[in-house]
Amino acid sequence: MSQDLFEELHELLIPKISKCTTNWRTPISTRERLVICLRYLATGDSHQTIAFSFRVGRSTVGGIVKEVCTEIWNTLQPEYMPSPTEETWKQSEKGYRETWNFPNCVGSIDGKHVSIKCPKNSGSEYFCYKKFFSVVLLAIVAIVVLQFHRHRCR
Repeated sequence: MSQDLFEELHELLIPKISKCTTNWRTPISTRERLVICLRYLATGDSHQTIAFSFRVGRSTVGGIVKEVCTEIWNTLQPEYMPSPTEETWKQSEKGYRETWNFPNCVGSIDGKHVSIKCPKNSGSEYFCYKKFFSVVLLAIVAIVVLQFHRHRCR
């Protein structure tokens, strides 16, 4: 993530993730709260590892990640993932029909085997038909099949 993009996201989130200073504590800054959350999302490290890196408690990291993720979603979702309208679905179906000759589809799914080192004591659990150890990564893009059936009552 670039510095400019971080600053832009930080500016959007400041009023939503800031905490008040009290007689008992000085809060963790909004900048550090955002960094902790982004570090967790980017690396997948444990809360304990991140807590050690930032010199905060493990449960503090858990609370920060949950709260900041919620606010990122609440802030960015309306602009970047708005609720679909009937027109959105129709445009998507038109694109699949015209580009791929695949009518009545408004989304797709695909998977990929990601090669990994064999985890200890896993036996053949991660061994795939392609003759290597892997986990499956799935990508889903709003898979919905539209059905236009008219029921006639007689």
